[in-house]
Amino acid sequence: MIRALAKGSGLAAFGLSQKGEKLYRHITRNWFDTQRSHIVKLHRVWPSTFSAIQKVYGKSFNRKRIYIHEVGWTPFWPCINYLISGSGGVLVNSGQMKSTMLVRHLVFAINQTLDMLDKAQTMGNVPQGRIDHLDSLRWCKTLDEFFSETDSHYVQGCPPAELALQDESVDIIYSGGQLEHYPPSMLRAWLDEAFRVLRPGGLLAPVFDHRDHLYHFDHGIPFLNHYRYPDFVYNMSHGSRLLYHNRMPPDEVASVFEEKGFAKRSLLRLVLPDNIWLNEGDQLQGVAGLRRDFLSRRFSDISDSDLHTAAGHYIYEKPKPSRGKSS
Repeated sequence: MIRALAKGSGLAAFGLSQKGEKLYRHITRNWFDTQRSHIVKLHRVWPSTFSAIQKVYGKSFNRKRIYIHEVGWTPFWPCINYLISGSGGVLVNSGQMKSTMLVRHLVFAINQTLDMLDKAQTMGNVPQGRIDHLDSLRWCKTLDEFFSETDSHYVQGCPPAELALQDESVDIIYSGGQLEHYPPSMLRAWLDEAFRVLRPGGLLAPVFDHRDHLYHFDHGIPFLNHYRYPDFVYNMSHGSRLLYHNRMPPDEVASVFEEKGFAKRSLLRLVLPDNIWLNEGDQLQGVAGLRRDFLSRRFSDISDSDLHTAAGHYIYEKPKPSRGKSS
């Protein structure tokens, strides 16, 4: 609990101003090298995430356009997208990160991506030509050269509610660890844009982390500890961008996806402490994120499944037009 309070106080202090937030990002990315640790995490979790998407999609990813929302500043995503589909895909950042996204960890990202091929049978038969070409790109000197060689389209400074992408221009949309930072109104606005740019029959497949952000720094607190606070208390204490967490429970998130026109194909729930993903309808497992009698009134009636969900992998489809209707 002490670690969580210390971390929360620090984030609150940095988040008081835009300059403070920028300083925090500078310290974590440049001093603590979180870019490298992020690549390590993606190397660990992406094979199972991709397997879940592939199982629902049921088609080849070859020449499909994969859009990664809030790609961050690591070159992992264009590397893995290139191997999967032959294209680095569409890479979107709301911030300005172009100057530092590539140079520091390109070689490490390529090595981690190629290493993953040996461990992830679900990746399928990646053409040797793609593997050899990606391996050669460790010598790229500029970001533009790397993106050109991988057929990547990078967009920065792109507001979530105004994506600079053409209608029905992508086949798969993925986002990990980002949507929970959006207030409900922004989440809805982004989903409108996601629906616009996704081709009919394409998949929206983000992972939404429902855990209290401070739980990642201190496992001594319940992972749904933020559900204990009334809205007005939470908004006062966690209102800055560095601390804010969208507290919509999984069933609420799912209903918003459907409200925006997406059709549910799969909802996987991460349960703790075993870190396993369960399909809807599986027997309830894991520990509750907070004792039910500690929940604030807003969350007092959430389902047992929601109370045990640490994260959700929401896989939704943009329906194809019905016969007789124009696309």
